[in-house]
Amino acid sequence: MTPYRGVLVADLDGTITDPHEPLTAARARLLTALVADGVLIAVVSGSSAADIGARVCARIDRVHRSGFLLYANNGGCCFQVDDDLGQVYAYNHAAEFSRHRAEVHAAVTKCAQDKGLGDVGRVPGKLAPSGRVCVEDRESQTTVTLRGLAHHRPELVGALTRTLGERLLVRAAGRKSIDITLVRSTKAFAAEHLASRGPLPADVVIAGDSFGPGQADLDLLRPALRPATVFCAGDTAPDVPGFTVVRSTSPGRRGDLHVPAITFSTHRGMS
Repeated sequence: MTPYRGVLVADLDGTITDPHEPLTAARARLLTALVADGVLIAVVSGSSAADIGARVCARIDRVHRSGFLLYANNGGCCFQVDDDLGQVYAYNHAAEFSRHRAEVHAAVTKCAQDKGLGDVGRVPGKLAPSGRVCVEDRESQTTVTLRGLAHHRPELVGALTRTLGERLLVRAAGRKSIDITLVRSTKAFAAEHLASRGPLPADVVIAGDSFGPGQADLDLLRPALRPATVFCAGDTAPDVPGFTVVRSTSPGRRGDLHVPAITFSTHRGMS
């Protein structure tokens, strides 16, 4: 870790990209400039490895891709990409999670039917028709998307937790989804893995849009990453010892990377 003079730990959707969209040219230029200036970009997202590669790394020139460390499935795997966008894994929980896949599918189907939510589809969540409960299998995670049924999410999370909770982690994600992973496949695991790679530089910045109770970005605020500055949307991030929290709902200023509901700028000489 010592070759880097800064680390930016960032969520994907709603933070460095718009939901389900690739990096814009402007954001790609900013992240590339940070890498060129000695900053490691650690993207920690619930998205699949293939999705992160296509939406982030494909927009970065080959010379600077080595400056990106990518955690998919909310910390279920860690990888970098080669010149041909192939995935080179540091670790991958996919094989372990695959042993639970049938159990997860059965639980989602039963809980959805018990709640009167209808049949469960197997199309990717972002393509799900309205009024459906749809399952998307990712490498080490299953994501359940509720199209037009998001108001039922708390009760479905509760039912799935009662069914799977001792063996698997069930938590709300985004505005209308539920992520099911191994208990240890979390952004906290990703943060600890990042810190274990070597001494962190003095400048660590964490950016996300979902630091509220029970939300995935909150797991990034681990003692192993202290001290750090946290850029978050509104009042979603709590005050945590060792972290300087910057809450923002204002539009981006020139020089900032602006995304919906959050403004984060490079910090303490990282620009």
